Amino acid sequence: MPVSQRQRICTIVAAAILLAAGLGFSATARATPVNYTAGHGDIRLIYNSVAPSFTMAYTFDGSAIPISLRGTTVAPGEIVTVVPDNQTAPSQNSLLRPAGSQWDFLGVPAGGRIWYLPATNTAGVPFLGVSAEGLGSTTNWQGTNPMILFSVVGVSQKPLPTSVVSAWDFGGAGGALRVLWSTATDPTTNAMNTFVGSHAHYNIGFSHQGTYQVQLQATGTLANGTPVTSPPTTFTFQVVPEPATLSLAALGVATLAAVARGRRRYTPNRTNGGKLCRSEFHDAELCCSAARWIRNHLEDGQLAAVGAQLKNPDVTAARRVCG
Repeated sequence: MPVSQRQRICTIVAAAILLAAGLGFSATARATPVNYTAGHGDIRLIYNSVAPSFTMAYTFDGSAIPISLRGTTVAPGEIVTVVPDNQTAPSQNSLLRPAGSQWDFLGVPAGGRIWYLPATNTAGVPFLGVSAEGLGSTTNWQGTNPMILFSVVGVSQKPLPTSVVSAWDFGGAGGALRVLWSTATDPTTNAMNTFVGSHAHYNIGFSHQGTYQVQLQATGTLANGTPVTSPPTTFTFQVVPEPATLSLAALGVATLAAVARGRRRYTPNRTNGGKLCRSEFHDAELCCSAARWIRNHLEDGQLAAVGAQLKNPDVTAARRVCG
């Protein structure tokens, strides 16, 4: 293969890897649990009218990342909601705690950093809501404007004993701060409320990096006074950089750098989770190794999305040439 063609195809392959990283594709396609990294999703109630009760599930619309989640309903145990670490504060999903006792619920001192899922749709961050849609007519539920309460009933895992999970918005009078819950206080007295037939978004904060397993329970009341509850259900949140995204981005950068240098090469080593190792390969072998890595680690639909986003047939050509 002529050098110019090898370089062109390798560049396209590397761009595909970088694009996949930007789209949040996982390095282990079809793995369980799936890292939910961006776009809109809801914690939604499913109502059982025979033995009145709720179960909870994730539902995802057409903006969710990874794209394999779009249009799906998924059990909570199959999802990890990733709260990205953007390294600096303030950023689109981290902030430095303001002064004033009204912010004590965040669980860090004034000036301390917290990470959060914003109540507004923010690029590159999960836009996670709570949904009481699909529960039938509001006349089936008690009250003029019936509501469902989503309460924290436990945190079975957190990075430190002092780590805090909280939820808040600015829905008070005149846009005042309103704390929905905080595990820094008594979590059983706090709840996010959602009107039947609607869904809502709140800021959900975490005081430290690491993994949190939060137990939520939903409660409502039928028009005849019958209480309806869900079992406590565990939702997992991870406050870290998304590992697959970092490894994909590193692979793309290293591939482009190797093409530019024309000397020392890098190739992905699939046996160690997609990490990079040093080797002396020719451009064609480097290109083919990257192309095979893409083929083996991304679903067909994700590959198609990469090609569509790049709008370049060389992605397909690279896969055909490299086998």
